[in-house]
Amino acid sequence: MAFGPFVGFLIGFLLANLSTLVVYALCCLAAGALRRRGVRMGGTPFRVPAAGAVIVLACLVIGWMLTSVTAGEWTAFGIATAAASTLTSTASVHDRSPSFL
Repeated sequence: MAFGPFVGFLIGFLLANLSTLVVYALCCLAAGALRRRGVRMGGTPFRVPAAGAVIVLACLVIGWMLTSVTAGEWTAFGIATAAASTLTSTASVHDRSPSFL
């Protein structure tokens, strides 16, 4: 019971790190998809040497980091993600005004 006050912090810390790694992995996958489709913004594109290899290596490293996550931690992440998605979709249904104005 010595760690009782820190349990909430540890759960928040775990969810923050896990969600960050998942978002990084999704960004790597999205970068690969955009490269494959040839999507570019205006101007001269920035060329990364061996960009395809960098994307694959980043996904492998992130996947390796995610192997240490337990089933209970994935469950907590799933519950938190579902709750956040539900709150976001519920709020967007009730509020039709654009939030960026």
